[in-house]
Amino acid sequence: MSTPHVKGRTYDATGRRERAAARRARIIAAARARFLSDGYAATTVAAVAADAEVSVDTIYKGFGGKVGLLEAAWWRALEGRGEQSAERRADAAAGDSDARTMIATWARLSAEVAGESSRLFALIRSLAVVDPAVGDLYQRIEESRNARMAHNARLLAATGELRPGVSVEQARDIMLAVSGHLPEPLLDRAGWPARDYIDLVDRLLRAALMADAPSGPRSASSAALPSG
Repeated sequence: MSTPHVKGRTYDATGRRERAAARRARIIAAARARFLSDGYAATTVAAVAADAEVSVDTIYKGFGGKVGLLEAAWWRALEGRGEQSAERRADAAAGDSDARTMIATWARLSAEVAGESSRLFALIRSLAVVDPAVGDLYQRIEESRNARMAHNARLLAATGELRPGVSVEQARDIMLAVSGHLPEPLLDRAGWPARDYIDLVDRLLRAALMADAPSGPRSASSAALPSG
């Protein structure tokens, strides 16, 4: 008689976790939409709660307030659109890849993640100079970006194909500059198609980082992607 009871309890716990995860995702999506449409100052916790169909207390308990919502929206955006996070997919692709394949993967994932995160990044960067709490968040984001690009630079150097005279630290800095400053003006303001952005990032990184950067047609990373 005890086994069905245990199974029932396990099922109920799984269901609660799934409902909690769905509720959290709904709150984060509502917060992101509000921040980008109304701006940070005009967005209220009450408005996000109403959009997500939860109580204000639920948001305060789960996120602590507006800065917590902004931070959650940022880290969710970095995951991209795949079933696995963009970082995990990048690391998996880098396993036995040569430098050109690794860079093509980074370019493709850069466009995917930028589509989710670049407007949030611009918002956080602008708020950081006037709101100390957001400034702390921005600092953590920059530290995380720095660590990630250092990781990618070390992977690239391990292939033996890093351009002579370019240090791992310089490779990190180049990737930081590309990922931090190109998406917002090109994808958001100018409305570049994703395939054109991917092609540009791929060519820039290969030219700057590869020992033998081949010139030629559009990269394979962008050839199969639709525009927009």
